[in-house]
Amino acid sequence: MRHSILWPALTAAILLPACRDTAPPPPEKTGADAGGTLPPGDSGVAGAPEPANAMEAEIGELLAAYAAAINSRDEARLRELYPSISTAGIADMGRLPSGDSVRITPLAGTLVPGKIENTQEIQVRAEAMSRGGTGVARPMIYTVARGAQGWHIVSTRPGAQP
Repeated sequence: MRHSILWPALTAAILLPACRDTAPPPPEKTGADAGGTLPPGDSGVAGAPEPANAMEAEIGELLAAYAAAINSRDEARLRELYPSISTAGIADMGRLPSGDSVRITPLAGTLVPGKIENTQEIQVRAEAMSRGGTGVARPMIYTVARGAQGWHIVSTRPGAQP
């Protein structure tokens, strides 16, 4: 496997930028689309069920834009969508091998008021796929807030294993 040593650490750093000091749960092995990259027009939100309400749909759009920013290595867009991302998180994104991709699938019905005032939390399945079709998936919880410019990510943390 091309990423035998680097891949787990790199995907953990990209999928868990706000949780660098937290030991993530062991990764779950997954498959990928042929070639491991997202097909044209794929937003990075794979197989997301129909949103239960408008707020869930808007947050789904935020997560799709976030996955697209990671996949295109667009630092400015990433900082716009996740203003509190660390410098190390940005650097980790830059080390994602060319042709590899990230998918974020919001789990329908998991949107709840956040622990921080005026925030929402949603459970997601975050996947990092290699070009060769292998990857890792982790349950995550994203805390989001709506500001003057729309929704943005406040923080991420590991979610509970199913």
